Amino acid sequence: MLDQLERADGILTKCLANPTTRWYSTLIDDAFPNVERIWVRMDNGYLAVIHRILPVPKGAEPLYYWHRRPTGFLVMDGSYRTGIGNGPPGESPPPIVRETICYPGERRTMIQPNDWHWVKPVRHSVISVNVVGPAHPGIPERATRHSLFALPPDRLARLVQDSRLLYGVFG
Repeated sequence: MLDQLERADGILTKCLANPTTRWYSTLIDDAFPNVERIWVRMDNGYLAVIHRILPVPKGAEPLYYWHRRPTGFLVMDGSYRTGIGNGPPGESPPPIVRETICYPGERRTMIQPNDWHWVKPVRHSVISVNVVGPAHPGIPERATRHSLFALPPDRLARLVQDSRLLYGVFG
């Protein structure tokens, strides 16, 4: 998965430099942390994704969930705390077996269907690059509280612009 993450990072660099890139987007706002997500499609069912993970309000708990698809992460800006567990998806959340902090430049993977985690930005929003692979067969999607929609145009443009700054892509 880390080799696919490197490919995704290169693809995103080219896409950010190309003003005609067709970005797909989603605003995940059914649980904390809220996430702004933009992506482009790679080959073989992979997605190259940029995430902005927004702060969790004081007193709120971050969602503890599984990844239906194997995923690789590269933290570009900001840091987040994460709790990690392992248990069948779609059932009761398993105990958290480890908590850690992810810092800028760190690369991580969640490739097993039984991998669970929560994330909570430390001080401010976090931008990460992710590569998302084809779904594990028979693994359910995380249930959402409501329908998810594309980012509003102003938020999509701001995430693209902020990502260009992180990548040093100007113009």
